[in-house]
Amino acid sequence: MTLIANVFAALLLALAPQTAAAPSPLTIAPGEMVTARVSDDGASLVEISRGPAPTEKGDAAKPAENTIRFIFARANGDQRMLSIQNGYDRAFHFAARMFLGKRSAPTSICTIPPHLVSFENWQDPIDRLELSAPTLAAGGAGAFGCF
Repeated sequence: MTLIANVFAALLLALAPQTAAAPSPLTIAPGEMVTARVSDDGASLVEISRGPAPTEKGDAAKPAENTIRFIFARANGDQRMLSIQNGYDRAFHFAARMFLGKRSAPTSICTIPPHLVSFENWQDPIDRLELSAPTLAAGGAGAFGCF
């Protein structure tokens, strides 16, 4: 009887619908510049390139069409600033989670209108950010809000 129950359980597991793993967030640390695009299915950010953040204002060229450039920098001691350059023809929004060691908390992010730059600033000594849940929406420069 136990053998039949084990075979039946294995069969149920094999036939059960498989849930897809959640997309991995894009991680960025202070001092980094990451260029990404929204995945074809719209579920995640796909890293295109990663390198050191520019050291001088204006050193970073505009992002290529249909890409997003994130620059995460230290500012005034423990403060952190994230620059988001939107290279899409649509407004861009995403979710962000800030980390300090093992502690984390979500943070609000503003929608970036097409072909514009947005700046997020935190007074906290953040070790890294995890960026996820990208959204591209129709709308021009008026498509702006913070969530």
